[in-house]
Amino acid sequence: MKRNFGALHVYLINPLLNAAAFFYLDIFYDNFTYMEFTLHHYFFVLAWTLSTVFGFFFYPLAAWDRLHIPYKRWFHAAACALLAVSGLIPYGAQYPSFSSTMHVTVIELGLLFLCIEWLVKLKYLPIPVLLHGLVLLSICFLSVMYCGHVAALTEIIVSVLFNIALYRWQAQKK
Repeated sequence: MKRNFGALHVYLINPLLNAAAFFYLDIFYDNFTYMEFTLHHYFFVLAWTLSTVFGFFFYPLAAWDRLHIPYKRWFHAAACALLAVSGLIPYGAQYPSFSSTMHVTVIELGLLFLCIEWLVKLKYLPIPVLLHGLVLLSICFLSVMYCGHVAALTEIIVSVLFNIALYRWQAQKK
């Protein structure tokens, strides 16, 4: 059941949530925060956030357990929780600047914690996983450079491709 839900999540639920952005946004300019706080699609963006963070949290844990890679569960949970909480903090010109600053700061802290966590694990990771990760990070970097900022295109790439990569890594045989 658990494995079936993972495949259902990564190949159907998460891509469908991301595909909806094509109907509401200019994916090269706007992002999911715009959809949430300007277009007022709060519950949709909450579902998207929870779907993305679900994969970021559970798939690496399963892979690390399978490969006996040491990790601190509380640190990983804190990083993923920061990403989820950032979606609840309003961002935009119509909100106080403190709120917008907190929104960005919380996201950056969550990403920083995830980067630190993965950097610590570099020595344990198989070479193919490292190469796939490097390719995905390069694609994300190129999408940010193309759009000029973190647009929905980058968020979709991160949400869909990283979840697929993490799911496949945790599901593969040793």
